[in-house]
Amino acid sequence: MVKVAKCLKDNGIQPNSVPHIAVLGSGGGERAMIGLLGCIDQLYKANLLDSILYLCGVSGSTWCMASMYEDAAWSSKVPSLKDNLVKRLTETRSSDLESIKWLTQAVEHENFSLTDIWAAHVVYGFIKKIDTTCLSDLKNLDATNPYPIYTATDQVIKHKGDKTDCSFELSPHEVGYSHVGAFVDTSSSRSQFEAGVLKQKTAERDMLYLQGLCGSALADREEIHSYIWQWIKKIFTLGKEQKAAEKKEKEKEEKETKEGGSFFSRLLGYGKEDEEEEDGDSFDDMATEMVESILQLDDCEDYKERAKLLLKILAQCKTMLEAELPEEVLSDEKTHLEDAGLVLNSPYAAALRPDRKVKLILSFDFSAGDPFLTVTQAAEHCKQTGIPFPPVDISEEDRMQPKDFYVFKSENTPTVIHIPLFNMVNCEGDVAKWSETYKTFRFAYDKETMDDLIRVSGLNVANNKNRILQEIWDVCK
Repeated sequence: MVKVAKCLKDNGIQPNSVPHIAVLGSGGGERAMIGLLGCIDQLYKANLLDSILYLCGVSGSTWCMASMYEDAAWSSKVPSLKDNLVKRLTETRSSDLESIKWLTQAVEHENFSLTDIWAAHVVYGFIKKIDTTCLSDLKNLDATNPYPIYTATDQVIKHKGDKTDCSFELSPHEVGYSHVGAFVDTSSSRSQFEAGVLKQKTAERDMLYLQGLCGSALADREEIHSYIWQWIKKIFTLGKEQKAAEKKEKEKEEKETKEGGSFFSRLLGYGKEDEEEEDGDSFDDMATEMVESILQLDDCEDYKERAKLLLKILAQCKTMLEAELPEEVLSDEKTHLEDAGLVLNSPYAAALRPDRKVKLILSFDFSAGDPFLTVTQAAEHCKQTGIPFPPVDISEEDRMQPKDFYVFKSENTPTVIHIPLFNMVNCEGDVAKWSETYKTFRFAYDKETMDDLIRVSGLNVANNKNRILQEIWDVCK
């Protein structure tokens, strides 16, 4: 926080308390990886990078993050690291021998899966390095860089239709479910637990595997089958039939997003009303009982009675948590994780954990398609979970011709700055051309293509430095 305060002071901002600022990098394959690299480069050049407390990523953005965090002091030498990374990505050839060697070791793991193969052949093919360090190694380093948070999704919980409790995050200190509050130490992330007690320690997987996991969109059979089916329909079905099917699918998705609610939403009094647990006891009843016990504890002077009340409160807390935790978290022997972009293609869920107290979000969106989908989904997501989030209203004109800077804010919510990668400013009006050039599924970029993307994505920071500083100043008031 000292470094953040100094950065703000250097920019003429002297707040009474230092605001927590998070940068979000969305998914989008190599486009997201290189796009985030360009944004980070310009944040450094604009003397804004040190104001960032959290750096959160989904899918392709995590490839950029992992590459930067290979250096313990990367935030102090971004330009040289950027140049070295571009050189590695464009001039180094991936080695089949190294890939097979890594896979030979990976196959010895009990939970060897297609994610290992994906990491060894596809992700390695993009990032051109097998990083055998572990995420937990970063917790022992000096806090000179923004704190990294990688995100994934629990596939099983997601398939049940729960798009809130399935949010999973991985940081140097802990991994677990963002909304339900179930975490374990990162170094024990692949170990076996029973009733919260470590039963069998298993070694943590390395950063290549983590990048493969975070970018494993094709690991979801339902999603890939749906994608293939949509592709077939575009070729063979009549336009009218296709529109009808798409409308039906959209209505289904809208219905699903309105369902649910997390532990935090009910604890704060939001979400579904009058919803009762299967045993007939509502969550509100359990919360009321616990509050009554706490009040009794405050009034009790006898230490033996206080001890009994304390045990009762602990038991009530355990009951409430178990009632709100997804059944899979408590009962499944294994956790099946996949690309978080399959639910929300930007790491809002991790950044908005209440205990992180983020005041300003700088969201760089590298998604394909609708340039505002992530922020509108985030708003709906927060509505379901009871997390404060500003209203998001996008005009049809902006959807067709996006600008390079949007601010969403209201009283008692974080301020959200949303920046679409390709917009009418940095693309000089030709958004479609740039979007077509940088499709999600394409071969690795050559140096010229990569340099162009770094330049264009960097313009989104360079052109908006003063506006970013103004929003930082506003949250400091």
